[in-house]
Amino acid sequence: MPIPILGTIHIVRMNPLTWYNKNKEKAGTIWEFYIGSQRNIVINHVKHAEKLCKPNKSLFKRLPFPTFERIGLNNGLFFDNNYDAWNRRRRLIARTLMSTKFLRGFVLCIQTHFKASEERWKAKIKDGIEFDFREWIKYFTTDLHTLQIT
Repeated sequence: MPIPILGTIHIVRMNPLTWYNKNKEKAGTIWEFYIGSQRNIVINHVKHAEKLCKPNKSLFKRLPFPTFERIGLNNGLFFDNNYDAWNRRRRLIARTLMSTKFLRGFVLCIQTHFKASEERWKAKIKDGIEFDFREWIKYFTTDLHTLQIT
């Protein structure tokens, strides 16, 4: 039961994964929780996510962000309330990112970037320097995201 101001966040406590798994087993493929007065819906199955991802004018509503409107960030894929403009941008980006030419180039770019990193690893290992792979993977994925955007 949600409490005003806190919502259901007091139930989560310090172990969100246990709380999530318990709710998933109890509620099934779709359930909700509150953070303050904000209702959040959790979707645990692809069939529900596919329905939500399809463009639908009746379900299309973004929360207005007056601050973003003042500085000119009220459009794009995340904050635009104009369905037609949003749908046009979404289709353009999807066609661009899913084109065969782009995907081939991106795969080649990933391979080149990884080979360069592999050479640096070999040099570090040869010099006896240890490095944390977990930290490296964060930087590598950030580089890949940057490469994908540019």
